[in-house]
Amino acid sequence: MSFLILNTTLEFQDSPTVTTVETNKYPMQEINYPAISICNINKISLISAIDLAEELVNLTVEKLTNLITTLGNLYHFDIDEDELEEIYLLHTILERGYNDYNVDRLMKRLLPKCRSILWQCSWNGKDQDCNEIFVLRITNNGYCCTFNSARRVGLHNKDSFIFTSQTIKRSKEAGSEYGLSVLLNPQLYDYAYKLLPIQGFKVC
Repeated sequence: MSFLILNTTLEFQDSPTVTTVETNKYPMQEINYPAISICNINKISLISAIDLAEELVNLTVEKLTNLITTLGNLYHFDIDEDELEEIYLLHTILERGYNDYNVDRLMKRLLPKCRSILWQCSWNGKDQDCNEIFVLRITNNGYCCTFNSARRVGLHNKDSFIFTSQTIKRSKEAGSEYGLSVLLNPQLYDYAYKLLPIQGFKVC
């Protein structure tokens, strides 16, 4: 470790990093505000899981709710062998109940809703309806509530994302009061399946 530190220090002395500022007069209104994703650690809402279980009525609501929460393993792409029997049972129940069900729609239904976890939003110095500035989008952390993310264009190309001048958010002035401010509700009572051994949100 000492050798690596010494070697890195000597390399920096021989060839230091130099940065320069191109301009300090670039207008704030021309700078794109960063895209932000608020990802709930809880990926399955207990209330939504119970609602779904009450629709299926093949088993007790409690048993079905427990089966439904095993769908959280889809986020890990990993299912334990001892859970396979329950997964097959749930698959059979869903097929009978919904006749060729869609996993993507099902997982969206079970998610904690953005409108429930985003309580208050402020953008550019004004209070905003959170539902108007945040959109549910798929990310590397699963479905998250996103702000200023790329918007899908074209109905035929599902992988086509692009920024247009109408969708890019830019702050009008410098200062925290003109940025994005969000009050979050973690809904700890609604946890059914969390990806990490913590509670709350991952912001990226």
